[in-house]
Amino acid sequence: MQLPEATGEDAVGYGVDYPVFWIDRFHPHSVKQHTAFVAQSRTAVDAFYEAAMEAGGKDNGPPGLRDTAMGYPPGYYAAFVLDPDGNNMEAVYRER
Repeated sequence: MQLPEATGEDAVGYGVDYPVFWIDRFHPHSVKQHTAFVAQSRTAVDAFYEAAMEAGGKDNGPPGLRDTAMGYPPGYYAAFVLDPDGNNMEAVYRER
């Protein structure tokens, strides 16, 4: 099945100042997903990463500040873990 052309009304982002959770139709079922959750601190990002690794996740980027040269905004502290299905799970704390 081919999806119709995107209209910009094909997704929803939940959040106040910045979307903290996105749901969209742009990723077909056969494509691995990226899900990001907002953390309240660097410590929470670190705890997410450690818990995910202990639960069998695979490292896809340890906790740390991300490079602004790679398109991340200043103060973007995140960790990335692949779940057993290969989906990319992220916890992010954005410093102001």
